[in-house]
Amino acid sequence: MFIKTEGIKKAYKNFFALKKLDLYIKRGDIFSLIGPNGAGKTTTLKILATLQRPTTGTGSIFGLNIIKDRKEIRKKISLISETVVLHENLTAYENLKFFGDLYDIEKKKLAKRINELLELINMNEWKDKKIRIFSRGMKQRINIAAGFLKDPEIVFLDEPTLGLDIQTTIVIRNFLKKKNEEGITMIISSHLLSEIEKISNRIGIINNGVLLCSDELSKLVEEYKSEVGITLNVVPINRKDFEKFLKDKKIDSEFEDGLFKLKLNNSSLLNTKEIMFKNNYISEIYETRPTLEDIYLWKTG
Repeated sequence: MFIKTEGIKKAYKNFFALKKLDLYIKRGDIFSLIGPNGAGKTTTLKILATLQRPTTGTGSIFGLNIIKDRKEIRKKISLISETVVLHENLTAYENLKFFGDLYDIEKKKLAKRINELLELINMNEWKDKKIRIFSRGMKQRINIAAGFLKDPEIVFLDEPTLGLDIQTTIVIRNFLKKKNEEGITMIISSHLLSEIEKISNRIGIINNGVLLCSDELSKLVEEYKSEVGITLNVVPINRKDFEKFLKDKKIDSEFEDGLFKLKLNNSSLLNTKEIMFKNNYISEIYETRPTLEDIYLWKTG
C-alpha cells in the first residue's frame, strides 16, 4: 500500500481524538475522509503529514515510517489547510515565488511552474495584483497553487472548498482532478458531501475517532442497498388498486406528485417488482440511487 496506518491512536490528555485508525490508500487515489466536526479528520491528516506523532500505533508512506523517516517523507508531500497563509502586501506571483524559493526550486523551473499553476486555477490575469484586494475564494486558489509548487507525490487538503462560492469550488475541483490525472495522490478531509461525491474515487467515513468504513463509493452504495434497501418511485395505473396491493403486501409507501415512493430490501425487491408488472399495477418505475449523504447517515447513525 502507498499509505498505510495500523492501530493509530491520538490522545490529548484524557481525550482520544483518534481511537483506532487502520487506513490503506493506493497510489493515484483521491481519497476523501468525511465526518462531523471533531470526528478526527484533521488529526488524521496532521499525523499522515508528519506534523503530529500518534500516541500509539504506526504508519508508513512510500514504505517510510511516519515517525522515524519524517524528513524524507516531507520532501515528497504537501499539506494545504483551510487557513490561507499568504503575504497580503505581495502579489499572487510574488507569493508563489516566495514559497518556491523556500523549496529551493531552480529559478527558470519555478517561473514556468508558477505560470502553469496560475493558468490552471484561472488566476493568470490577477498574478500581478496584491493579495490584500483578493476575495477569500481567490486567496484560496493561490493557497492551493502554493501547495503544488514543489511537484509533490501526495497532497493533503483540509477542507479545501469550505465556504467558497460555486464558481471557485468548480475551478478548484477541476484543478485537483487535473493534477490527479498527472499522478498526484490526494487525501482530502471535508464534510461537504456533495462536493466529495464528485471528486473522490475512494471514501472513508470517520466518527468519534473511529474509521467506520473505507471503500469505493460504488461498493458503499451496494452495501447500503443490501443492508438498508432501495427506494422505488412508482407511477401507478390505478391508484386505488395499487394502494390495496401495497396494503396487502404490508409495504410502506408515500404518495406525492403522482408517484408512490416504496422502500424495499433486497429480499422482497425482485418478487415485488415482478408482481407489480405482472398484474399491471404500474406504468413506470424508477430506482433511486443512494447518495453519499444516505450512506453517511447510515454509517454514523
